[in-house]
Amino acid sequence: MQALPLDLTAFYNANRGRSLRQQVKAPGLTKKRQFLHYADGLLIGHCNQLEARKVLDLGCGRGETLNYLADVRDGQYSGISISQIEQQLGLEEVEKLNRQLTVRLFAADFDQVSTWRLFPSQDIVFSQDALVHSRAAFVIVGLVAKALRPEGRFIVCQEFLSSSELTLDAKDMLLVSQYRQALDLTGLVQLDEWLAASGQSGLQTIENQDLSAYVQNFDPLWYVYALISLCAPKNIDHSVFLRRCRALALRKTLLKRGLLQYRLLVLEKSSGQ
Repeated sequence: MQALPLDLTAFYNANRGRSLRQQVKAPGLTKKRQFLHYADGLLIGHCNQLEARKVLDLGCGRGETLNYLADVRDGQYSGISISQIEQQLGLEEVEKLNRQLTVRLFAADFDQVSTWRLFPSQDIVFSQDALVHSRAAFVIVGLVAKALRPEGRFIVCQEFLSSSELTLDAKDMLLVSQYRQALDLTGLVQLDEWLAASGQSGLQTIENQDLSAYVQNFDPLWYVYALISLCAPKNIDHSVFLRRCRALALRKTLLKRGLLQYRLLVLEKSSGQ
């Protein structure tokens, strides 16, 4: 796997054992674990609808979602992580839980996907906050379409730009550029472009839900970590935490200005394909 950009690699190293997924504070939820597993709950609903036996998670990290699924239903669950560090931590957890036959974790470069060979006949492919880091996101959409069985579903939960960057003024362009750089969001694209690419790959949008009002734009823990890291030994890159704090502030501004959306998309492969 090609090395991740320095800041993102350091970010994963510094946060091993912590979930990096977006928290969704939807109505009726009161606990942090519920916020983290909001998308997982929706995924389980789709698994039950399709009686899914095969699920692939793109950007699985430590396999948290896959283990969550394995807790509540039978199936064959596979995942591809953007980080070898997270994958190794996940494999240790899978072995500890004795799930080697039901949960499989791999690591791959999400920018260089020409060698990817996704497992075929998947009932559901799921991705949360991962493809937004990939320059090859639209290529991956095509690979997913081929891997899905007829009437299989691709469930995506991540950030999108509300409008084409060509229509933004200089100030808004700068904000988007700074946010993209802060978190290495090379796959942050306009929602309409994503939906068009999905349609061209034979995937029909059956659900498009705006979750922007429920995402967390401020996490005091990140600011605590940033302050602690400033007092840490010189071999600790405290800029990772400071960048994360900066990114959260930028996200809040972008959402407030209507430039950014956090969406749940459910795309279905037609029965004739």
